[in-house]
Amino acid sequence: MTSILTIFGTRPEIIKLAPVIRACESAGLGVVNLYTGQQPDLGDPLLEYFGINISHRTEVMTAGQTIASLLARTLHAIDPIVQAISPGAVVVQGDTTSALAGAMAAEFHRVPIVHVEAGLRTGDKREPFPEETNRCLISRLATIHCAPTNRNVRNLLDEGTDPQRVFQTGNPIVDAIDEISSTFDIGTRVKELITAQTGKIVILATAHRRENFGTTLDTYLRELHNYVEEHENVVLLFPVHPNPNVRDSIRRNLPTHPRIELLPPLGYPDFLALMRRANVIVSDSGGVQEEAASVATPLLVLRSKTERPEAVVAGIAKLVPDPASLQLEIDQALGADPQRPARTEDNPFGDGRSGQRIARHIVEFLSSQS
Repeated sequence: MTSILTIFGTRPEIIKLAPVIRACESAGLGVVNLYTGQQPDLGDPLLEYFGINISHRTEVMTAGQTIASLLARTLHAIDPIVQAISPGAVVVQGDTTSALAGAMAAEFHRVPIVHVEAGLRTGDKREPFPEETNRCLISRLATIHCAPTNRNVRNLLDEGTDPQRVFQTGNPIVDAIDEISSTFDIGTRVKELITAQTGKIVILATAHRRENFGTTLDTYLRELHNYVEEHENVVLLFPVHPNPNVRDSIRRNLPTHPRIELLPPLGYPDFLALMRRANVIVSDSGGVQEEAASVATPLLVLRSKTERPEAVVAGIAKLVPDPASLQLEIDQALGADPQRPARTEDNPFGDGRSGQRIARHIVEFLSSQS
C-alpha cells in the first residue's frame, strides 16, 4: 500500500502522532517519519518511549533565531525530502512551525495533507502566537481534517471547509496517555518527590507561552511564590521549560524557597505522575488542558483565551487572564476539600481510539486515490 510521510519536531507532536503512526503501521501502510528536531531535548526521549523509527532527521534549531528564520530553515531542510519520497500523503499534527513547514512542503509538491488535531481556534491570531495563525494556514492547505471534538468540526465547517473532508476523531493524546499509564514506570526521583509530599497540598506549574513573556509571566510567578509563602502546607513543583525567557523570569521571580522545587524537563510518564498527584495545576500550555482532563486534576489556565474550551465546559479548567487574581483562583480551585478530584465526566477530548480512526480515514482516502 502507498506510504505516508509524517513530519514533526516537538514533544506534543510526538505524543499525539505516536498512536497514529502505530495504527497506520497496523493497517498495512508504509510509514516514513521525518523529525525536524525543533525540540531535541524534550522530544528525543519520547522517540525512545514510543519506539518511533526516524527515517530522516534535520537540525533546524540555532540560538536566538526568529520565527521566520525557523520556518525558513525547516522548510528548506524538509522540502527535498518530501520531493524525494513523494508519499501518498503527508501527515502533520497541530500548529507548530514544523507542522506548518511540513504542510507547505507537501503543498508545493502537490502531496495531499492530513491534519491531525484540526479545527482548534481562539479567533484571535495573537493568542496563542503564532500557533493560531499556523493552524489556520494549515487548514487552508489540508486535504483531510481530523478534528478532535464536535466544536472543532463546527469551526472548520463555519470556515467553509468541505464537509466530506472533515472527520471527528478525538484527540490521540488520550490514546497516548492510556498507553503510558499502563506500560511505563515513573522514575525513582519522581517517586521520591511524590512520597516527600505526603500530607501536603501540591501545586504543579508550567509556563512557556510567548504571549506571556515579560511582565505577565513575571506577575504570575510572583503570585505563585507569594501563595506558597503564605500557606505553610503548600508545595510548588515547577518543571522549567528550557526557553531562556522562561528561565530568566523564574530566576527573577521565584527565589529559593524550601517548598518550591524547580525541576528539569521531565520524561512524559514522570510528568503525568505529577499531574495525578497535584491538587491543582497552573499552566499556560494547550496540551496540559487535554492532559488535565485525562487525569482529572483541576487546572488554572494562565491565558485570556483558549482553543480548548471543552476543558472549561467540562469543569476541569478555568481561565485566569488576570495574574493578580491567581491566588484567589487557587483557593477556589482547592475549595474546602483540597483532596477532591476535578469533575469526572467523559473525557471531552477522546476515548483512547483516536489513532485507529485517523488511520482508517487515511487508508480510505489513499484507497480512493488509487
